[in-house]
Amino acid sequence: MVNNLNKCIEAYESSPLPDCFIDQQSFIITNNIPKDIYGSYMLNGDIYFNPNVLSDLYHISNKFIFGHEMANKIQKFRNVEEFYTLIRSIYGTDNELFLKEVFSDICGTLVSNKMEIKRYPMDEGIYNNLKQKALKCIYRG
Repeated sequence: MVNNLNKCIEAYESSPLPDCFIDQQSFIITNNIPKDIYGSYMLNGDIYFNPNVLSDLYHISNKFIFGHEMANKIQKFRNVEEFYTLIRSIYGTDNELFLKEVFSDICGTLVSNKMEIKRYPMDEGIYNNLKQKALKCIYRG
């Protein structure tokens, strides 16, 4: 498990996402979360992972889930409203959970370095635009 977690950390550090968010981050691998929950960013700042996710036993890569959970943290410290505005214009929704999930999924692809979003339609043009907008918001603060 630890080896797989280290590979996820290395993938994050090689991604275009800022390293400042991973510094001093604690990760907890536990079976004490429901099996349908892959990972979770907790209010205390810890990130929990289902061990099966880190073993790549699901249809989605552990690096994607790692990036997704790190993005949940990033959203706590960066203003990504401009990204949410773009999502609203594309999908026609104000659902806050959906807006946050799309942001986290985009960041997950930046860590896994491949398009793994299957939950909602997204062509390559929209995908590339969302990646650029996410990074712009993250680095602008």
